[in-house]
Amino acid sequence: MDIQMPVMDGYQATHAIRSDGLQVPIVAITANGTEDDKVDCRNAGFSGYLTKPISIASLLRGVGEQLGVSLEQSAPKHVVVSAAEQKVAQLMIDVASSMEIRQTAIRRAGLVLPSDPVFRDFATRFVQKVSASLPEIESAVENADAEKLSNLAHWIKGTGGTVGLNGLTEIGRELHAFAKSQDFSGAYSLILELHAVLTTLRHESQCELSTRSLKTDN
Repeated sequence: MDIQMPVMDGYQATHAIRSDGLQVPIVAITANGTEDDKVDCRNAGFSGYLTKPISIASLLRGVGEQLGVSLEQSAPKHVVVSAAEQKVAQLMIDVASSMEIRQTAIRRAGLVLPSDPVFRDFATRFVQKVSASLPEIESAVENADAEKLSNLAHWIKGTGGTVGLNGLTEIGRELHAFAKSQDFSGAYSLILELHAVLTTLRHESQCELSTRSLKTDN
């Protein structure tokens, strides 16, 4: 359950579900990770808590906690597991481990597109969306629109790391802090850095497309 949903936020939705007497697991998903946020989620009736950016490993662990299992657990002896099921389970563990290692290795100073083809595609699309939103972000700073800037920063913060671009998550987090403190001068300086980062990522993507095109022609 995403905390910041339009019309009805996660707190309101969870309250409505609990008010109906439903005790199904509800896991909060938020870009904020403070202890106060965790307390608020528990008090609101959430049964779990995940902080963006969400990796495959953290998602599997979060679901596993609600089901009472973990990635490390072996299947009970009385359950017959087929070779195909074992292969899929091992693949999930391998993917989770590799993604966790990759996300730990990615740093803002050396921010690059993910090597995994699927995540690379998601990351490229996100870079394009953020690039298209730059005029809107700049307008929010120029007009001292803290609320609009905060919403855009929250989007970048929450989605960047999920697609493997932790550097964008860091920028989004800092931009969100500038919006909350209404430090538009600091926000403007950070937007200049965001421009540079996006230009580098777009260039990397375009170089890859050019390389593919040359290989196809040959």
